[in-house]
Amino acid sequence: VKRSPLANYRKQRRGGVGVTNATHEEDFIEHLFVASTHDHLLLFTNRGKAYAIRVHELPQANRTAKGKFIKNFVNLNQGEKIRSIVPIRKFEPNKYLVFMTTMGVTKRSELSGFDAIRKTGIVAINLHKDDEVISVRLTGGNAKIFAATKLGKAIHFPETDVRCMGRGAAGVRGMNLEKNDEIVGME
Repeated sequence: VKRSPLANYRKQRRGGVGVTNATHEEDFIEHLFVASTHDHLLLFTNRGKAYAIRVHELPQANRTAKGKFIKNFVNLNQGEKIRSIVPIRKFEPNKYLVFMTTMGVTKRSELSGFDAIRKTGIVAINLHKDDEVISVRLTGGNAKIFAATKLGKAIHFPETDVRCMGRGAAGVRGMNLEKNDEIVGME
């Protein structure tokens, strides 16, 4: 993870080759955000915990620098992996976080419930045995949710079909899965 000033980048005109960014043989860019140094990054793990980092806490580096390992900034427990990163400018009302797990459980929580996260993190969703968070997205309250499974099934439903729940809730069934199937992505 790293941060770079926006001035390091320029608009691409017609033709041209572009500019080199932080690409390395053993790694690739997964998330790229435009954010202020006062913004928060909410990090959600596969085990259902949420962590927060202020953007100014990340190391500033040039375009081609590799950055630092994210575990240097967050105290992840053994076996925890970051699944989603959500940039937050302000914890506004009427903004929601939608969670999806590998077993098809969906949860919607108000963003304001995540404005005071301890350094050790907080429980964002209670998971059933052998379940993991696959994705978390920020919504405005009227989004359409699309989820796909390993065996090629998909579901599409309005966000409002999932009632709003507190942080400690486990969520509701978002999709019935066949045996040996699991959710692989949600947008």
